[in-house]
Amino acid sequence: MSHELPSRYLALFGAEPTPEHEITHIEESLGVCLPQDFKDVSSVYCGGILGGISHFAFTRGGPAANIVNETQRLRAAVHLPKCFVALAEPPGSLIVLNTSTSNPSSAVIWCDAYDVCRLANPISLHSPHTWPTYSGFFRFLLDIEEQERGRV
Repeated sequence: MSHELPSRYLALFGAEPTPEHEITHIEESLGVCLPQDFKDVSSVYCGGILGGISHFAFTRGGPAANIVNETQRLRAAVHLPKCFVALAEPPGSLIVLNTSTSNPSSAVIWCDAYDVCRLANPISLHSPHTWPTYSGFFRFLLDIEEQERGRV
């Protein structure tokens, strides 16, 4: 990931870094290996509102729902496959990070709530929005923020 994305985020919001031990906690608690671009973004971003979407917090504690608790809840409630990490739950949909190295073509999937049970076979999803990398998804969110603020 280039320095472009952190710089763009910092210009909009300032630094909101995720402590490294919290990234380790996510990986250990969920049994996943987060992609490097997710970790790079976490050096300036810790979840919250971005691109008009309320993203789960990357850290434990605090009033906001966090990635670990929400992923574990969805694993129990709808059998979310282990390779997916829940990032956000906009109305009627779910945004997940695919940590599987066997399917690198869609790292981030934004699917309809009815398709959540089909995530084990992403090809069966009905018109999901996908990004091949987390940094591509983050770029999309920054584009929205900049458009809304008239910076583009």
